[in-house]
Order: sequence, then C-alpha cells, then structure tokens
Amino acid sequence: MVDNTSDNIPKEMRAPSWTMKFNRLTAKYTLINLFNYGSIIKRKIMIDFLICSLSFISIFISFQEAEMYYELTVYNNSSKSLILINSLRVINCVFSIIICLLIYMNYKNSLRLSQKSEDVSMSQLMLRERLCLIIEIIISLISDPPYLNFIFEGPTPQGYVYYQSSTIFSSLSFIKGYHFVKLYTNYTVWLSQENQIKSKKYGVNSSVFFAVKADLKLKPLIVIIPLAVGTVFLAGYIIRNMERGYITKGWEGEYFKYATNGWWCAIITMTTVGYGDVYPKTDIGRLFICITGIVGLVLISLYVAALNSAVSFNKQEFHSYLEIKRIKSNIRIQHTASNIIKTAASMLKAKKNRNLNSMFLIGIKLKHFANHSIQSKHSLEKYIAPSEMLLEIEKKLERDINFVKQQFIDVKYIGEKLKIIQKEQKKIEASIDDVLSEQRLILNKFAEYNIKGYAL
Repeated sequence: MVDNTSDNIPKEMRAPSWTMKFNRLTAKYTLINLFNYGSIIKRKIMIDFLICSLSFISIFISFQEAEMYYELTVYNNSSKSLILINSLRVINCVFSIIICLLIYMNYKNSLRLSQKSEDVSMSQLMLRERLCLIIEIIISLISDPPYLNFIFEGPTPQGYVYYQSSTIFSSLSFIKGYHFVKLYTNYTVWLSQENQIKSKKYGVNSSVFFAVKADLKLKPLIVIIPLAVGTVFLAGYIIRNMERGYITKGWEGEYFKYATNGWWCAIITMTTVGYGDVYPKTDIGRLFICITGIVGLVLISLYVAALNSAVSFNKQEFHSYLEIKRIKSNIRIQHTASNIIKTAASMLKAKKNRNLNSMFLIGIKLKHFANHSIQSKHSLEKYIAPSEMLLEIEKKLERDINFVKQQFIDVKYIGEKLKIIQKEQKKIEASIDDVLSEQRLILNKFAEYNIKGYAL
C-alpha cells in the first residue's frame, strides 16, 4: 500500500500495520489496515500440514535406514550399501533442519497474530512459548547422523544385549508424531477461539482432553482408530527393536527379525488374546508391553461404548421399535388364538364322529396351543425392559401433563366463557321479552276485534 501521507504527520506516531491514504473526492486522509489476518492464517495452516508431511517422511526414512544398516552389519546382507544408508541419513537430517525452520516460522506467524502486526521479533515470545519452541526443535532434530555408528552392548542378569545407535534413533523418531497431535489441537473445532469463549461461560477449561472427550462423544471411531493404529505401530516397533538385540541361551531374537512380528505381539496384547507364541524378555520390552496392554484395555472399553452408542435408538426410533414390537406380539397372540379356535372346532367334529384317536391327537395339539398362548401372554406381561418401562412412564407423564395443561387452560378461560354465556343468556331473555311483547300486542288486537264484532 502506498503511503500518501503529508509531511506534517510524524511517521513514528503511526502503528506499523496501518497507513494513511488521501481520498481526493472527500479531501481527507483515511486510515488503512495493512495487517492481513487471512494470509497469515493460510500460511500457518500450510506450514502445519507441511511439518506433518515432512515428519512422516522423516520417520519412514529413519525406519528404512535402520533396517538396512542392521541387515548389513548383523546379517551381512551385501545388497545393502553403506553409501546409500549414509545418503538416507543426510536426507533425513536435511528434512529435520527444514522442519525446525518451519516450526520457527510458525511461531513467528503466531506472534504476528497475537501482536496484530507484521513487524515482530522472537524476543517478544513468552517464557513458556520459548520452552515449547526449544522442545519442538529438539524433537524434530531426532535423527541418526551420517557416518556415526555406535554400538551399546553388555551383559544382563538373563543374557546379553546388543543395540545399535541407528535402532535407538529410529525408535525415538516416532516422537515426531507429536506434530500430528499439535495439528489436531490447532484445528479441531472444539478448541477454536469462539468455542473457547463459549466454554468459559460454563466454567469449562478448553484443553486437549476436552476436545478428545467431545470427539469421543460425537464421533468415537475417528479418535479410537488412529489411537489404536498409532499405539500398535509405536509399541510393536519399540518392543521388536529391544528384543531383537537380546541374546541368551535358546533365544537370539530371531523371531523379532521382522517388524511385523513386533506389531503382532502388540496386537495380541492389546486385544487380550495372548497366544503365547511370542513375548518380550528384556526389561524395557516388558515395560512397553505392560503399557501397551493398559492402553489396549482402555481402547477396547472405548470401542464397546462407541459401538453401544452407534446401535442405540434415538427417541423416535425407540418409539417406532416398541410400537412394531407390540403389534408383532398382538399378531402372534391372535394367530395362536385362531389356531386354538380351529383346533377346538376340529375337536368337536372328531367328538361327533366318535373318533378317539383324532380326539387324542387334537387334544394334545390344543393343549400345546393353549400353553403357548398362556406363556406368550405371561412373558409379555411379566418382563418389561427398563428402557421400555421408562418410555411408558414418559408417555404417561406426557399424557398427564397435557391433561393438566388443558385443565389449567380451561380454568384460565372459564371467566370469559361465563361472561359469554351471560351475554348469550341476556340476548335470549331480550328476544323472549320481544316475543312476549309481540304476543301481548296480538292478544290486544284480537280483543279489540272481538269487542267491535259484538257491538255490530
């Protein structure tokens, strides 16, 4: 925006995000806001999604180069080149540095939005925000440096452990999944600025836990499925890495050669199946398998609750279900009653023909129908589900409330109705008086005519 202000207006008095433009038609200066919320928010959203995409690629590269290096050094797989492995590590480090720069840019955009100005400095960040920035940068820098290979080995009370630095860094790289959690917290509708203000009116602290609980209430599977998949991948991969380097008599970690077996171990633990075909033997592996089992129990409980919520009826559907159920029960009872009548008629016919065998068979059939009818009636009257009972009570209350409302309405308007009746009664009385007066006039006329006739 071109600044057309005159020389007599000091520029240091103007806000950095505002300028003044001269309008020739009105011959006045107009303040114009140069701060563009929309463009900054779009940049912030684009950077957030780019950070998540690069974090996913970084995790995948860490996984691939760790697998390639382990096969090259332990299994002597000549198809895996050390040059290729170091090239992947260099690419991963470059991605990590780009992620850090993007995080820095995003914090600067957030500062622009809070200060409402384009000219901001990172020194204006609060202490808490600085700590969060440092932690996110440290998390994003987790990657295996090229040409740097350490081996951690040593005896344990049960056996011998052998861990490579690439394996440890690939396990730690899953912490970068934090960026996906942050993306959720930044753009979920439950934590928007408008909804946070509404929540504060009711004394609710809008946090990540509130958003997760709200989504579990509204769309539970959207929360449960990503949590379950993420837990399986993370726990299974870490357990597999910890167990693969464990060597003892009769156990050399061969079962955990493939990552899929670690994920299988996590799945059977989370679902509480426990086939017993594989289990961890290291202390770290046992710790993670215990955490995985606890998380699995929580997720299964949430899934059962979500399934129950998904198949439950709303009020209108439940009314329809009970009505159809009653109709079906009545039709079944009527069908049984018609069978009893038909069987009784057959019994009378057999009795007239004195056919004892037919009478005996028809009697058994009649008894069966009668018992079935009695049982159906008793089962219909004896057991009422709590939900059906509550619905019946609700219907009865609605009928009673409507009746009481009608009575109150009648009491309210009874005075007006009485006045209307009194007016109508007065009208009727007036019309009766008119008729009586007309009758008197007619009688008087007849009396006059009679007197005149006698005189003649």
